[in-house]
Amino acid sequence: MNKKNSKIPAFKDDAEAAEFWNTHDSTKYLSQTKPARMSFPKPKHKVVIDLGDRQWHRLIRLACIRRIPYANLLERMVSEKLSVN
Repeated sequence: MNKKNSKIPAFKDDAEAAEFWNTHDSTKYLSQTKPARMSFPKPKHKVVIDLGDRQWHRLIRLACIRRIPYANLLERMVSEKLSVN
């Protein structure tokens, strides 16, 4: 026998909402919800390159000097080289 579901209560904060959903089955409240609209950024292209030990250590050293992650430094270097035209 189906028991009539209560309405989703108004929560005063996230902690109260978390406690409620930890103790209640959300599938029983689906009729009271509406779909969320979501968009995702277009994924970036990944590239794998092989570097020799000297190149690798030089890259790491330059990134440390500039205080940025080495992947960001590589991205900047590639962007600079590709924009020269």
